[in-house]
Amino acid sequence: MECTFLTNLALSVAAVQAGKLFPALTDDAIEQAPGSEFDQAVITTWGHRRGEGMALVERA
Repeated sequence: MECTFLTNLALSVAAVQAGKLFPALTDDAIEQAPGSEFDQAVITTWGHRRGEGMALVERA
């Protein structure tokens, strides 16, 4: 559970740099990701014992 925070952080940095969300990974949902650009992302995490956290990623 704790390693998901670093993965989500890396994905959110890439998304904020690109200014858009990633499309769905399955072939069932062919729809494109939402088109509105954004400059911020919030990442949350949880743990088994005192492992909760939150981060804000912003474009510089």
